[in-house]
Amino acid sequence: MKYFYLACLFLFSAKVYAFPEEGDYVRFLATHNGKVFEYKKSLLEFHKETNSFTMIEKISTDEETIEERVTQLPSFWFYTDKKVQNVLNNCTRREGALGTWNLQGKEIPTCTFFSEDSQMDYVIGMVPFGQLRFQYHLGKEEFLDFYLQDFY
Repeated sequence: MKYFYLACLFLFSAKVYAFPEEGDYVRFLATHNGKVFEYKKSLLEFHKETNSFTMIEKISTDEETIEERVTQLPSFWFYTDKKVQNVLNNCTRREGALGTWNLQGKEIPTCTFFSEDSQMDYVIGMVPFGQLRFQYHLGKEEFLDFYLQDFY
């Protein structure tokens, strides 16, 4: 019954979200050494002639902006709802763990993978940009562990 529920949830979710799209936005938070870090990412503009997006990313704390950049990236660079659905469909075959996250009043189907490089988990799911948890390398063996807070 559990797998039937997850399968229905995956099918429903694929119809609810379609990404990438101009205006997609995500906001993540991480805590490191008692300091809160915020990571925001959004797609500002779609360029039909080059099939690419202008994306802005910003990592900051209350006191400072650590990194801010605007880049133009081809559409294939981004997770799509179809790519995420493929990850979910093949999650356990690829040594991932199926699950759900509750965020913004929605149950989001997820697949969690362990990264040998960072020794941390990555969580992929049906949200813009496809990520619910990821790590940002600070240097040496230090990472910021970001968790998705909100999206649209």
